[in-house]
Amino acid sequence: MGPETVPERPGVNGQVLKFFGNEKQLADAVTSGGHPDAAGRLVDGCALNLPCRVATKPSLDGRYINIERVYPAQTGAPAKV
Repeated sequence: MGPETVPERPGVNGQVLKFFGNEKQLADAVTSGGHPDAAGRLVDGCALNLPCRVATKPSLDGRYINIERVYPAQTGAPAKV
């Protein structure tokens, strides 16, 4: 899979995750994910589908998966835990 290729099943274990936050939190996450140019173009209601890696943790009630940290997508190598 090359650097421009999007996996057939994006997300974590095939589940698409959503990141919520204020403008600064979203810009920080997008930048941490390796997309600093996109961080400056965030507007209310926009949807992004940017490749990245994340560290996750279940919510206290177990109903949701919370994103704890965002990392740039690795290209050409599998993600390491």
